[in-house]
Amino acid sequence: MTGPSWPLVPVPPPPALPPETVRERLAASQVWDALGFTPADAEELARWRAAVSAADIRRIAAASAKVLALPGQRLGPAAKSFFDGLPDRPGQPPGLLPMIALGVCAPEVVEFGRAQGFATETAGSGLRDLGQQARVHRLATGSFGLFTQWWLTLAWGGSLWWFGRLQFNLMRYEGEYWLSVHIPQTGPLAGVRDSFDRAREFAARHLGEFAIAGFHLDSWLLDPNLAAGLGPESNIATFAGRWELQPAPREASDDALFFTFGDRAATDYAALPRRTRLERVVAERLEGGGAWHSPTGLIRWGAPAAVRAPR
Repeated sequence: MTGPSWPLVPVPPPPALPPETVRERLAASQVWDALGFTPADAEELARWRAAVSAADIRRIAAASAKVLALPGQRLGPAAKSFFDGLPDRPGQPPGLLPMIALGVCAPEVVEFGRAQGFATETAGSGLRDLGQQARVHRLATGSFGLFTQWWLTLAWGGSLWWFGRLQFNLMRYEGEYWLSVHIPQTGPLAGVRDSFDRAREFAARHLGEFAIAGFHLDSWLLDPNLAAGLGPESNIATFAGRWELQPAPREASDDALFFTFGDRAATDYAALPRRTRLERVVAERLEGGGAWHSPTGLIRWGAPAAVRAPR
């Protein structure tokens, strides 16, 4: 099946940022305030931004050429080696230089979205995942840093949008375009209907040329054993019941461990905490010799979503 490719209107990438611009944006609080950092992470990042050396500014400026080439060129994240040119340096938090390289290039990503006709808030919504990923790093390690910089190339490609509780990106699956759903760790899985409605309105208004088939999700939260353990009244079970599961789910016990306990490498399952019903269900299945799997779920759209007048 053939069809349009991203972006709707190709945008030539701008040149690398000069070091002077990097230095100016490091000090521009409005750039960083829009990236979703928690107060604790924002405060620590501000200290590191003020301490970036001239040599690291030159490295970040050189790396910005690759980052600025992302908007409009990708429907998925780049390889994990994307930021190999900005390795961790002794005494710095992990992922600091990639984090800063992404941040100083954020204005161009917003401008790319605006050129596609998106509202500024929507065009920049996916960039808040930078702060969210730093928050997940702190939850997992207890310290400031980033270890998912490769994943954030999806948001900096300009095709990740955050509507309410859920994130969405345009993707191809089985020869069709879909809006793939992501579930950030921001609290209970509630308010998803509003997120779905807003995403469909956005797609109807801005992505009609792609003939999007529906919503797509690859997540261990769709493992039927989870809904069975939590009970039909749980938010997760209600959410999982929306999806048509596809065959051959991938093994995802490490996902279940990480997103429940912040640890992908735990092997002493008997020692896992059981403070919540979710922790208890995940730990007991692993301790009993079971595994967790990540099915692909689909929600195929019927009639096109109505497009409301701009507010």
